[in-house]
Amino acid sequence: QKSSGADGERLREAANINKSLSTLG
Repeated sequence: QKSSGADGERLREAANINKSLSTLG
């Protein structure tokens, strides 16, 4: 459960960064 949560959080962060980069790009 802990690992799953960390993975999800990391994935969400990556998606957020990607979104930000796309917007800035």
